[in-house]
Amino acid sequence: MPFNSISYILFFSLVVTIYYLLNQNYRKHFLLLSSLFFVGYKNIESIYLLLATILFTYYLAKKIGSTIDIKKRKYLLRLGVFISISTLFLFKYIDIPASFGFDSNNLIFTLGISFYTLQNISFLLEVHSNRLKTEYNLIDFSVYSTFFPKFIMGPITIPQDFLPQINSDKPLSSNLTIGIQRILLGLVKKIAIADSLAEYVKFNFEKNHTPVGFTALLISYLFTIQLYFDFSGYSDIALGSAKALGFDLKENFNFPLRSKSITEFWRKWHISLTSWLTKYVFYTVSYRFRKLKKAAIPIALLVTFLLSGIWHGVGICFFIYAISHSLYMIIEYFTKSSRLEISTKIPTKIHTLLSIFITFNLVSLSFVFFRATSINNAFHLIKNVFSFKNFLPTNWKIDVFEHIAITSDQFALFNLFLLIITLSLFLLFEKKIYSIIINPKTNYIFIFILILILMIMGTYSNPEQFIYNRF
Repeated sequence: MPFNSISYILFFSLVVTIYYLLNQNYRKHFLLLSSLFFVGYKNIESIYLLLATILFTYYLAKKIGSTIDIKKRKYLLRLGVFISISTLFLFKYIDIPASFGFDSNNLIFTLGISFYTLQNISFLLEVHSNRLKTEYNLIDFSVYSTFFPKFIMGPITIPQDFLPQINSDKPLSSNLTIGIQRILLGLVKKIAIADSLAEYVKFNFEKNHTPVGFTALLISYLFTIQLYFDFSGYSDIALGSAKALGFDLKENFNFPLRSKSITEFWRKWHISLTSWLTKYVFYTVSYRFRKLKKAAIPIALLVTFLLSGIWHGVGICFFIYAISHSLYMIIEYFTKSSRLEISTKIPTKIHTLLSIFITFNLVSLSFVFFRATSINNAFHLIKNVFSFKNFLPTNWKIDVFEHIAITSDQFALFNLFLLIITLSLFLLFEKKIYSIIINPKTNYIFIFILILILMIMGTYSNPEQFIYNRF
């Protein structure tokens, strides 16, 4: 049930209405049933794997919590992590369901598996480390695992952030307005902006019409912006849906395209995944290699990003994407003092703009490998970007605007310029927009503008799947 569909809007409206009418004692049971319906909407058999992982993780965590012997606790933890990761690989990458006579393309067996696997692992780790002090029952853990606003693509939550909210008796009315406004913003970012950009990006990445020079660089920019609006749009709908039900989920984005370094970018981009990897992978690896002193951090960065690349997908493109970001951060780590010294010699505003420009370009070039259909396709586009002889177009109208718009039709060019103006305004005034959203007072002018954008610019004839659905 995609977030950008009428079926989800109807489902969510019904769930919220019933949820508000129910007594507090029955709400979590209703949430669990609603989430299971959401997961099994396409085919009820897709629930089997989910229920099996819930029961296995919960009872293993109970066993870890009740075991005093340290060695046995470690053995149980490693068993749980190994089985969780093995299940992820078998069902996501090796297509195991087909071996049992199931058509995995129809069953969508891997729905949300990348995200709830990490959550289940964090539950085991928190119980093992005694950081999860309160004991929770199977219903609470099941709601934590299946909660539909975050199920498919996160945000990834750790148990301490989510479980206490399940039995909270806080008032709901003030959350509804914030939730609805945020859902509406997410739909605008996805349907009006990201889906409109998708047509131009797909044409240049998949139709063998790779541009040259500045136009090629501009296409890489457009994909970065498409990915941002697509994924942050999803996150807005997820957080808005959760907020309307009285739950606060972890923010997934914090204006990352304004980042002044790659390190800052990863503190602001896909925050829930970055936080998870930092807490459970980066700190663990850097501690293991602490005797190597300065080399410990680069090794930890390399391992962390390689795991991030594998988590996104298996293939040379994801490998290069991961390696590029680990190298960016390793270089930043070793040049920190020299960069700080240089920054003191440049006016602050110029240094900030220059830093944002360099960071955005590095990110955009790495995302070429994230989007490319093949390694040859990625290197071909990168090669064309660095075609310095023909970098600037001889005819801007034909080589840039008509190329991106895919046609010389005046209506298509108008739509392209309207899209560029709209996304530019969104990027410039993001902080102001979010300050309006988190205000519990209904802003009817803001809502009217968002609905107007959806009506004028929304792409409905051939709705695009959320990009992160692949992961």
